[in-house]
Amino acid sequence: MDFRIIREGHGEILWPGYTDVRQLNLDKIVDIANRKVTLYGNMSSVHPVGEGLNKNAVITLFNCSPKELDSDGSITKTADHLERLKDHTVSLGCKFISANIKTGQWTFEAPYFVQNDGTEVSQSKTLSYAN
Repeated sequence: MDFRIIREGHGEILWPGYTDVRQLNLDKIVDIANRKVTLYGNMSSVHPVGEGLNKNAVITLFNCSPKELDSDGSITKTADHLERLKDHTVSLGCKFISANIKTGQWTFEAPYFVQNDGTEVSQSKTLSYAN
């Protein structure tokens, strides 16, 4: 059974398959904020890759529409924006799944959040939308 954490209006994280969340303080480990997620942000002790929440996850962030909107509300240079978003996803060490520019939903897959040697998927423990 999959495990999912949702923060209304901001996004969600889905861990496919079985995830043992017993004895995890989810409020301390997970932070889903506007256009970003952070796991294990202020924690010195992190589960090894593949354990706890430090494993493969599908992240969907909301409100990730580009700033450059036409006066009628349409998005300019949609194809360029999608390419930049795909490149940004890869730069985070993640796999791009989809993006809906009109609704602002961006979905990508992270293989883990923090490696055992302390290196993160991204340069910080935060995966965020950059526009």
